[in-house]
Amino acid sequence: MRSAIHMLLLVACIASAACNSDDRHARILIESDASIGRLGLAALGSAETLEQDGRITASRRIRMTDGVQIDAWVIAARGTTQRGTVVALHGLKHSKSQNVGLAEELAERGFDVVLIDHRAHGDSDGEYTTWGAKEADDVRRVVDALLAEALIRKPFYVWGVSMGGTTAIRYAACDTRVAGCMAVAPYTSGPQVARRLLLLLSPETYEQAWQRAGELAGFDPRDASALAAVRQLHCPLVVVHGTLDTLVPFSHGQAIVAAAAGPAELIDIPAATHGTVLVLRDAWFADRMVDLAEGHLPAPTTDAAAD
Repeated sequence: MRSAIHMLLLVACIASAACNSDDRHARILIESDASIGRLGLAALGSAETLEQDGRITASRRIRMTDGVQIDAWVIAARGTTQRGTVVALHGLKHSKSQNVGLAEELAERGFDVVLIDHRAHGDSDGEYTTWGAKEADDVRRVVDALLAEALIRKPFYVWGVSMGGTTAIRYAACDTRVAGCMAVAPYTSGPQVARRLLLLLSPETYEQAWQRAGELAGFDPRDASALAAVRQLHCPLVVVHGTLDTLVPFSHGQAIVAAAAGPAELIDIPAATHGTVLVLRDAWFADRMVDLAEGHLPAPTTDAAAD
C-alpha cells in the first residue's frame, strides 16, 4: 500500500513539474517587461499636464469586452488641412510615448492622431500580451469609441512598428474604414519571431508552450499573424524594414508584401537593425503617410535614410 501511495505521489510530482514547466515557458512568451515604455510615459508627464500644455487634445480609458481598459490619447490636426486620422501603434515593451514625436508631425500635416498603449503596456490594463491577436480588436474598439465622441474623423489610416506593425496589418484587415496601412518591421507571426525566446526547446515543446500561452491569455496563437491577415487586406500597404534586422529579419517584411492581397510596397532601409530602423526622422514617416493618404505608394528605395 505504501509503495502504491509513493508511486502516486511521484506521478503527481512529475505531472506538477511538467505543468509548471509548461506555464513557465508560456509566460516567457506572453509576459513582457513594459518598464521601458512606462519610463517613457513618466518622462513625458501626466495626461492632464500634456492636455494643459496643448500637446494632446484628449485622453481616454476605453473598456474592452474582457474588462481590460486601454489608455489612449488624441492629438487633433493642426492647421486647415484635414486628412483624416492616423492610429499610431508602438512596439513590444514600449508605450505610446514612443510615437509622440511622429504624432506631432502627423498633426502638423492635417491628421488627427490616436496613440494607444497596448494591453499590458504603458497605462493600459492587462496581464498578458498576445502579439497582435487581441490587440487588433482593441484598436478597433478604441477607434469606435473615439469616433462616437467625434474626437477623430474618417478616413482612417494606421501606422505601427514591430508588434505594432503586425497589429496594424491585422487591424486594417478587419476594418473596412481603413484607407491605408504602414507597418515598420512587422513580423509574419508571433510564434515564428518569438522562437529565439525559447531557442533550446524542441519544436514539439515550443508548440506546446504556445498552446499553453493561448490558454492563459485567452487567444489563439494562430491569430498573432500578419501573414494571414495581409491576404485579406483591402487597402494599400507600405512595409518599411531594415535589411540588418536580426530580431525580425528582413525576410518577414518581404514575405508580408509578397502575400498582400492589394497594392503593397516594401521600403528597405540599408544597414538598419530592429533597434535603429526608427532613426529615420519622424518627419520622414509623416511624409510617407501623406503619400499614402494621397494615393501615392512610395516606390521601393535604398536611400530613404537620406530623404
